[in-house]
Amino acid sequence: MRFDNSNKTPRHHIIIGGGVVGLATALTLRLSGNDVTLLERDTPGHGASLGNAGTFATYAVSPLSTPSLLRQAPYLLSARDSPFHLRWRHLPRLTPWLLRFVTEARPARVQHNVEHLSYLIEVVPIFRTT
Repeated sequence: MRFDNSNKTPRHHIIIGGGVVGLATALTLRLSGNDVTLLERDTPGHGASLGNAGTFATYAVSPLSTPSLLRQAPYLLSARDSPFHLRWRHLPRLTPWLLRFVTEARPARVQHNVEHLSYLIEVVPIFRTT
């Protein structure tokens, strides 16, 4: 999962979207010696990435989908004041996503996701604080 460009000729990449993912990808490619063109119709960092309150910190690498959350699912899906309140008429469209969410709550997947989120914070320069 490391970007190692030491044995390759620099390449030119086009990144579509200047949100947090596009900017992080572009920066990582640049730092590994590649040429990058970033395409964004508005100001980079705006749009979906503006004000999303995302946290990139070593203490915040636990994914949302965990076994403990699944145990609370009946309440969370039915309580009107819950952020997970489900409008049952949307269930057919949400089912594929919900099945993937449940799959990601398995302990092995949670551990895998924690490791990969930690790795991103460790190696992607814009997430480092030192």
